[in-house]
Amino acid sequence: MRRTFVFASLALSAVAWMAYGLLGHSLAGWIGRKWGGQMLRMGDGKFSDAAAFMEHRFFDAALLFTTGIGLLLVAAALGALLGRRLPRLWKWIPHAVTGFAALNIWIKIAMGTCLFWCFFWNGKNKTDNFTQFHIKLQLMDENPAPVKVVLGGSSQTRTQIDHRLLNHRLGPDLFSTELHFPGSYGFDFLFLDRKLAGHKADIIVCYLSEVNFFNDGLSVGFPLFFSFGDLPDFLRLGGNLQWDKKAEGYGLLSHVLPAFQLRESLAQRLLGDDVAKVRQRQRDTTLSTNMHERVIEAAATYHGKEQSAFEMAAFELFVARCQAEHRTVVLCCGQVNPLLARELDPALRPQMVSFLKSLAAHHDNVVLLEESALPKQTPEDYEDLTHVNPETQVRFTEALGDVLEKLIRRKEVAAK
Repeated sequence: MRRTFVFASLALSAVAWMAYGLLGHSLAGWIGRKWGGQMLRMGDGKFSDAAAFMEHRFFDAALLFTTGIGLLLVAAALGALLGRRLPRLWKWIPHAVTGFAALNIWIKIAMGTCLFWCFFWNGKNKTDNFTQFHIKLQLMDENPAPVKVVLGGSSQTRTQIDHRLLNHRLGPDLFSTELHFPGSYGFDFLFLDRKLAGHKADIIVCYLSEVNFFNDGLSVGFPLFFSFGDLPDFLRLGGNLQWDKKAEGYGLLSHVLPAFQLRESLAQRLLGDDVAKVRQRQRDTTLSTNMHERVIEAAATYHGKEQSAFEMAAFELFVARCQAEHRTVVLCCGQVNPLLARELDPALRPQMVSFLKSLAAHHDNVVLLEESALPKQTPEDYEDLTHVNPETQVRFTEALGDVLEKLIRRKEVAAK
């Protein structure tokens, strides 16, 4: 490796950090004053200070740039060292291996920055859920509110609770971040707990229904979030590696190769929303247009077989870990469209309610909101079999806001 290349790389790294130190704060302030309003509208409630947002992105840029240069130097040096005794024809092999390893290490580091995920942003309602999850997770830390609330669960959480309305109502005392992932089951909350490590999350609100505990197979997010670190819990809690070998394999491969984990985010960014979601649209065309038939078909996928015990055990472990981490868990005993609920096995609902009451009885960090304490929802309040309309979302958010306001006041009193 030529010395001039090494010195130039080190000099560029030094310049990047000097530029951030000398200009980052003032430039971010100027951008905030000039375009702050527009940026906040585009941010859709994900951040509240445009200048602070830009200053953090400048830091991300310096970090990604200098980390990339450092890994490039290490990869080049190792490639040269490993290929020293190889014939000229094969010297490219160690360089390819070290380069590929360096790329994945850089991606792993980059995935911990918001700027990296911003490159996968495809527009509102056109960005894949994996990208949205990580952007919101990173931005959560930058809000100065003393109490941070995470809204976790499936897409039901997203449609039931409007985090922007919640933040507007509770003002500077609280900042809520919606970190749902479509089709989340009980075990997926362990992924959420792992992702929240190192992040401030005082209260976690979980909207729970039959969707989370009584489905077969593995969730949509499983192949994206599952890692070797999750494998012991998965097996110990009763998980079966035969449920979905492809999802499990994809998850473990993603853990080893972060570049592979980005496959869906990259596809949607490069190919666009229309191409990336073609399989979902094909599935939608197979659904019956007759509502009664759709209800019967959907109800058949819910049952209390052995996997429900696994999902509940996993969720209880999530609650226990939150307790050890001094996080309050608000359990909303939610529902599905009453049209669907009437066709479900009548034993499922009591089983879920009994489980949630047991959690509240055995874990002092749990606040249980039973169905009777939440706004009543009729078939007319739903857009489909599981998701409510915007008007119902407002009513539910207002009711949750009352609960969170009391909870915050109680915490303030206890802290004095």
